Amino acid sequence: MVAEAVSELGQIDILVNNAGISAQASKIAEMSLEDWDRVMSVNLRGVFLCTRAVLPIMVYLASDASSFVTGQIFIVDGGICV
Repeated sequence: MVAEAVSELGQIDILVNNAGISAQASKIAEMSLEDWDRVMSVNLRGVFLCTRAVLPIMVYLASDASSFVTGQIFIVDGGICV
């Protein structure tokens, strides 16, 4: 994936890690440990793996505009928590 992006675009200036899953329970008090572990495994591992894949090429082809963005938005009881 990274090699294809570099081949097409010449370099990678930004990585946005903005994907993940949520637990089936809508409230943390109702979340099982199994659901918690699954969410953490997918969400944290995904950020780690994407960053690990892109970081070497971004450092090698470093530009002043290179940056990483990580984040996730949670909807909690109708409110938004970033």
